[in-house]
Amino acid sequence: MAMIKQLKPGNGMDLSRVTLPTFILEPRSLLERFTDFLTHAQYIISIHAEVDPLQRFLSVARWFISGYHIRPTGVKKPYNPILGECCRAEWDHGEQGRTLFVAEQTSHHPPVSAFYFVNPRCNLVVEGDVKPKSRFLLNSVASLMEGSMSIRLLNLEEEYVITFPSYYVRGLFLGTLKMELSGKGTITCAKSGLSCELEFKNKGMFGRGSNNAVAGDVVQKKKCVATIEGNWDSVVRWGLGSKADRVLLDVSPSASPVSQKIIAPVGEQMPHESRRLWARVSEAIRARDMDTATSHKLALEDSQREGGKQREASKEVWQPTMFSDDGRGNYRFRLPYTMRYDPAQEAQIQEYVASFQALASSGRLSCACPP
Repeated sequence: MAMIKQLKPGNGMDLSRVTLPTFILEPRSLLERFTDFLTHAQYIISIHAEVDPLQRFLSVARWFISGYHIRPTGVKKPYNPILGECCRAEWDHGEQGRTLFVAEQTSHHPPVSAFYFVNPRCNLVVEGDVKPKSRFLLNSVASLMEGSMSIRLLNLEEEYVITFPSYYVRGLFLGTLKMELSGKGTITCAKSGLSCELEFKNKGMFGRGSNNAVAGDVVQKKKCVATIEGNWDSVVRWGLGSKADRVLLDVSPSASPVSQKIIAPVGEQMPHESRRLWARVSEAIRARDMDTATSHKLALEDSQREGGKQREASKEVWQPTMFSDDGRGNYRFRLPYTMRYDPAQEAQIQEYVASFQALASSGRLSCACPP
């Protein structure tokens, strides 16, 4: 009801300007949630070595689906990032090199979060932006995850373009309060001509089907060449033609070990980095002190609003540090990696890594947020 009271005439059912209660927040930023896609990094760092186009496509589907089962218990959402906020992380894969990650909040109204993964040794670049749009739907709230990401395999000159399903919180007034992943996500590869529309679905009103289900056909030249179906929080299967009889993804710890994420301790982070920026809010939430969490959260949001007013008064246009607008509302990393891996170019790779890290640490916030 507190959320509904904030809806004003002219805003319709748009929740982008509504302040959410602290108790529904997960103690991390949306920017860090993108790192969930590397929870099982083993599913993507070896795709460049797969010879068969269909198996590569299925490997991309496996990796994409594997990013969704990492979630908090109950109905929780990550923090809405502050304009200029960034998140940095990396994964060490031994002989398969390191995967570097950076994300930045590039726009506040409308909200846009951009991210970039790169692993030079694995010929891998993943880039995308997410433009969440929230809507109030009477007994539910929808977070429509607009935007897309691309996976580029540099040694094969191959690109996969992916769109995202949406999140729904149902049972606001009637029924059981729960969060669901729902809608369609697509994967397309222009070079191979393969595509798949994955439908994420749950039990309907009359209890048909199963929760957390996902299904889709892999199509080439309008012909179904493989089928994917199962439950993204347990086991997903695939098969040639229309029969899914082989395991594509098993998210159990024994079948899908977790790749360890490396993030600098809060005390060593820059002021604009997610964990440091939200540290006081996160500490209070973990201590179940919602009053203190709310106080710190409001201080951050008030500072962001004040920064916006100052820029409006001076007619300053905010420019992101690490990403730039391509002119169509999509944000691209300012330091793209384009070299096919060659062991003889290790020195150039290390130069790129140093430049990447320097750019990632040069960000700034859009406001004078409380320390």
